[in-house]
Amino acid sequence: MDNKTNPQKSLLISLALANAIATTGFGIIFPIFPQLLADVGGGNALDLGTMAAAFGFAYFIASPIFGNLADYYNNKVIILIGLIGFSTSNLVYIYAQTLWHFYIARIIEGAFSSAILPPSLALITRKVSKDNRAKLIGYIYSANTFGLIVGPLLGGVLYDGLSLGSLIITGSVYLPFWVSLTVGLLSFMVGYLFISEENSNPKETNNSNQKISKKNPSSLFLIIKRQIKVIPRPFLVFLIFIIVDTFGILSWLLVSPGFIFYFYDELFLSASDFGYFVAGYGLFAALGQAFLGNLSDKYGRKKIIFIGQIFSILFYIFLPVGSISWHFVLISIFAGIGSGLRDPALKALLTDVTSEDSRATVFGIESGLISISQIFGPILGGLFYEIYGISFVFQVSLFVSSSSLLFIFFLNFKNV
Repeated sequence: MDNKTNPQKSLLISLALANAIATTGFGIIFPIFPQLLADVGGGNALDLGTMAAAFGFAYFIASPIFGNLADYYNNKVIILIGLIGFSTSNLVYIYAQTLWHFYIARIIEGAFSSAILPPSLALITRKVSKDNRAKLIGYIYSANTFGLIVGPLLGGVLYDGLSLGSLIITGSVYLPFWVSLTVGLLSFMVGYLFISEENSNPKETNNSNQKISKKNPSSLFLIIKRQIKVIPRPFLVFLIFIIVDTFGILSWLLVSPGFIFYFYDELFLSASDFGYFVAGYGLFAALGQAFLGNLSDKYGRKKIIFIGQIFSILFYIFLPVGSISWHFVLISIFAGIGSGLRDPALKALLTDVTSEDSRATVFGIESGLISISQIFGPILGGLFYEIYGISFVFQVSLFVSSSSLLFIFFLNFKNV
């Protein structure tokens, strides 16, 4: 028992640590985007939204490809490629001179980000029974959201500056990117040294990979053919799954471009205050994913997904009420608990109906389809904010979040 458990624990710790460090690097730069855009002639909500869309478009294109290559070759290699590519995108930010340079950086970021989480989820669910999948997925998601705790706080401090006795940090708009680059490279080293794929389970695999093993795995035709083959059935239920997952993300993507400017320009709060808000969300999401992620293993996937979505709806009900920093920290509790319940249960549901040797591919397809919301959501959110104001955006996000409840009842897949 110990021989089986210890490698699994070692892999979990390694994947969690690599993902946590990577998302910390991402979170560091989040609070200072508006200020940095203003330096190169941008700086409104629409600019921020279209850059987020560039990230989403790159993620949409690259995620299924990386997922397929991870199943064919090696999850660890693809994760490392994602970590090094994501880290070096910071250099583009640092030396950016025009608004288009930021688009290039976001495209690089989006493409390589898609190579990190899907293979991680596929790798950690190998050789794991159905009764423990949501718990392990919850730990990986908890590690990711931990980066949202540390990253924005650190980014706000690095931008605003900090004085603690003899310790004085002089704020700089570029310092967060150098730190993000450093922690990203650290994540690469952690992954290279400690992530292992020794715990694969050949008994649970099918022969979908073997059938194409002598062919070129990077062939577009073969990639598409295999992706169609491994999509969970029925197709309509998989589409409903994508809608549920997408609506949970889209509701925030609609708010986020305008909310940052609303936070700074209308409420007159600081980058550090915004860091506290995002960190509050990250803290409660991490706690929820770590300690509530296993509830769907015990009480059923759909029930926990539904309850989690109700907490997310409460977040959008109370978000317009906030006016000072600690208000938003309290409001973020709802979003954090909602994410902690819903996200591990959704991903565990997908592993329940997917064979082991196809999971990275299926997670890649799922992530790619969901990233479509990252293309259109921020653009629409930015437009809505510029034309109608933040109150209208809050209402639209609440409607989208509430609508997903109706689809959860139809998540009835066939077993593998």
